Amino acid sequence: MRVLIPPPPASLDRVTTAFRFFLLIPVWILQYVFSIWIQVVSIAFWFVAVFTGKTSASLIDAVRFPMAYTARSYAYMFLLTDGWPPLDA
Repeated sequence: MRVLIPPPPASLDRVTTAFRFFLLIPVWILQYVFSIWIQVVSIAFWFVAVFTGKTSASLIDAVRFPMAYTARSYAYMFLLTDGWPPLDA
């Protein structure tokens, strides 16, 4: 999986930057829920790997979207992208 970060915009409007804080509140809530989801699936992934000796593609897919959302939300939070997470999953 690749994270493509576009170049920063030439200038940022102060109102837009201040408004992002309010837009980040639901993003932080979803990011918290996704972090719990990633932890639960990672524990299940570990048990599957220990007892069967191989990994499951479905468990990898279960973690892929929350990790992509987390990466995109961090990029949005640090003003690296103007796109609302996630535009493309």
